[in-house]
Amino acid sequence: MPRRDEPPVIQHPDAEEGARSLRSSSGVVKMYVCGPTTYDYSHLGHARSYIDFDVARRYLEFLGHRVIYVQNFTDIEEVIIRRAKEAGKPPLAFAQYYIDSFLEDMRALNVRTADHMPKVSEHIPEIVGLISRLVERGFAYSVEGEVYFRTKKTKHSFGILTHQRFEDIVVESPGAGSQKEHPLVSRSGRDPKAMNRPGRAHGARAVRDGTSNATRWRTNISGPRSTSTAGESI
Repeated sequence: MPRRDEPPVIQHPDAEEGARSLRSSSGVVKMYVCGPTTYDYSHLGHARSYIDFDVARRYLEFLGHRVIYVQNFTDIEEVIIRRAKEAGKPPLAFAQYYIDSFLEDMRALNVRTADHMPKVSEHIPEIVGLISRLVERGFAYSVEGEVYFRTKKTKHSFGILTHQRFEDIVVESPGAGSQKEHPLVSRSGRDPKAMNRPGRAHGARAVRDGTSNATRWRTNISGPRSTSTAGESI
């Protein structure tokens, strides 16, 4: 167990070098935790996840380190829009109801509130920009308005956290007629160019109107994370 005056150590699994120790020399630890997609009430899986991260946060603070804890909310998603329409409510208001419910549940579990809680709906320009850069640099490709991430372009690091080599990961074949170049390709979001076609609502207006199904962002974590939050780059 480290002393209070020691910098925190985080074990990072590296496929080539084995576990590497990453130390925070400044005494500041930045934590970005993936938050829930708010289309329904919380469940036991949420409780376990956020209690785990809360314990890690408290332990780091116990050691004397300042922790900047950021947790996002995915308040834009096809399921949210569909359920909001069924309920006769605006999508963002529908999602906010479940955000409030989630926070109430976390308080009941004595899980401390994050320092910053960005919402995907507040970072649409950053997300669109990130998808555009992925396409421009060849890490993603567009097919009929959908953008897919080329996992083979990052095969040197894909699977590193699960200690798997890219070649050893077995997944079901996408099947005939699939838009995927490889079974491990994942959907990243909508093509920004397709979103700007005449007659298509996009961005914040589409969310307000509930007219867009272009909101199932696989980059909904990276977009908010890549921006500066309260003067701190997370």
